[in-house]
Amino acid sequence: MWNRLCGFAVAAALVGGVGAAPAIGHTVNASGLNVRTGPGLGYSVIRVLARGTEVNTVTTSGAWTKIDRPATGWVYSAYLTNTSHGGGGGGGGGGGGTSSAGFINLPASGSGWYSYTASYRRWGTPRMVHGLQTLGRRWTDGYPGVRGKTLRYGDISLERGGYFSPHVSHQLGVDVDMSPITTSGNAGVTYVGASSYSTAYNIKFARLQRDVWSVRLMLHNNSAVPGTTYWSGHANHFHTRIW
Repeated sequence: MWNRLCGFAVAAALVGGVGAAPAIGHTVNASGLNVRTGPGLGYSVIRVLARGTEVNTVTTSGAWTKIDRPATGWVYSAYLTNTSHGGGGGGGGGGGGTSSAGFINLPASGSGWYSYTASYRRWGTPRMVHGLQTLGRRWTDGYPGVRGKTLRYGDISLERGGYFSPHVSHQLGVDVDMSPITTSGNAGVTYVGASSYSTAYNIKFARLQRDVWSVRLMLHNNSAVPGTTYWSGHANHFHTRIW
């Protein structure tokens, strides 16, 4: 449904699934990356890797990657940068890798957020992908008046950009669809005017986006949310474009 609704024109055009083995040659892009005994937060930490540490990847499971150098264990894929330029796509959980367009792949979920769309639809610029991860962490960690809540993300761009059916935009890795916030404080399936829709929470969500990104435009059909622009078909989601 969202795909039919996001038809905002762009000003310029652009001219690993579960169990797949990503390209060997990654570096840690976060400080203090935990290496765990299994693919999940419930597994024990056996080592902590510093930013810039080179690792070899073996396989993936959802949003997690198994490495065998400098230690054998599992790490969160979003905190690895592919330095072999092998790219990657496909469906499933995905996450990790760098495409020939310089886009990276958003994993299926992370701290304070998850995506409902397929891996091949979740490619964006590093600023976009890292910003989405930051949004989720800040929202769940206690953005003013919010704690322990989750955000919900949709389409970004294809692996190499370009036309993205049925969108007109989403071609440059700088556009994303995101669910609005419900009265529970979690993002979900709702729309402006519904009893489950929270104007107060969506004002906070719009403010957080501008705290994290330099926002070029934000389409959402609630005039009470500052900084948003009305565009037909955007009552049930935010369409945000960043610089």
